Order: sequence, then C-alpha cells, then structure tokens
Amino acid sequence: MKKIFVTICIVALAISGVFAQKVTFPTDNKGRICYTNEYETDQTKAELFESVSAWAVTTFNSDAVFSKDEAKGEVMVNGSAKSRSWMNPFAGYFNEYVKFVIKFALEDGKITYTLYRPTLTETYAGYGSNSKVTNMDDLYSNYVQAYESIDAAKNNPSMSKKDQKAIIKEAENVIKETEESLEEAAAALLNVTKVLESNLFR
Repeated sequence: MKKIFVTICIVALAISGVFAQKVTFPTDNKGRICYTNEYETDQTKAELFESVSAWAVTTFNSDAVFSKDEAKGEVMVNGSAKSRSWMNPFAGYFNEYVKFVIKFALEDGKITYTLYRPTLTETYAGYGSNSKVTNMDDLYSNYVQAYESIDAAKNNPSMSKKDQKAIIKEAENVIKETEESLEEAAAALLNVTKVLESNLFR
C-alpha cells in the first residue's frame, strides 16, 4: 500500500506579537530553508534511480544531475525556477531565478527528497547586462529578524520613541526590499515540490 509521510523539516512559524510574518519557508533544525518529503512506492531502487534521473533531465536540463550513486541509491540534482520578472522603463528588464539542490535518497519501495541551499539570482538586461546572486538563507534570516526587531521595539517600554521609530523604520525598509522576492521565490519552490511529487510519488 502506498503512503505519503508528513514533511520532516520544521515549518517556520509566524513571528509572535503585533506583526505577523507574511512569508514563511519550511526550515531544518538550524533555520535553513529546506523542503523534504518521503513516499512509499511499489518501485524498486533501480527503477526509482532511473525515474529520478530522467525526471531531473527533463525538468531542468541535461546537466542537472551532478552526482549519482546507484549502489547507495543517491542522486544529486541542481535545479532552477523563474520566480519574478519586472521592467523598469528607465533601466531595463529584470528577472529573478531561484536555484537549489535536490538530494534524492532511494530504497526499494521508498523515495525521499530534500530540496535545500536555495539562492536567488537577479539578472538585468537593458543598458548592458549583469547578474547578482544572493543566499536565500541569509535573506530569509534578515527578513525574519526585521519582524522580530519591530516586535521587540514595539514592546520595549524603556526604549525612547526616537530609538523605537529608528529601529522600526530600518526593519520596515528590510522587509520592503525583500518581501516580494521571498514571496515569489516561495511560490516557485512550492511549485517545484508539487511537480516533483506528482511525477515521482506514484
């Protein structure tokens, strides 16, 4: 009988207090972003190995699988998904891609995946072209810390109004600068896991 297990990663909770955290990611016990799930199947390890490798190449590209060990039942995959696009009439076109690693652990009758190490790549094309890569674990940590700083400032009666306003303003700027990117990246990563499970959890 097939059976889906609950995710292993700890889902990041909304920040307590007056402000509610808008964007959340599942995280591991060190607070790093990760998505993981396991599934019981009728397929053998060899069949799963073939299915996972084929899926990765079809879904991403021919070089997606960067490490595999059939004896261990391990497949390592580099993946990427477009998360956001916008155009600045005075500058040019911008795109954001979330990139990540997926580790598959395969056994007879069981498949487990862990999606982790996400980065956000922003590309620009207009008056020239360039790109910028940001570690999403750091970006998300700063975002969460900004909400915590607002909450702490609001609930510190010994803090002066001036200092309170300065801390809140700085934290709100961090949130404003990162929230949309994180929101779109979260949606893109969730979609990747849905596509993965719909194709491989059978």
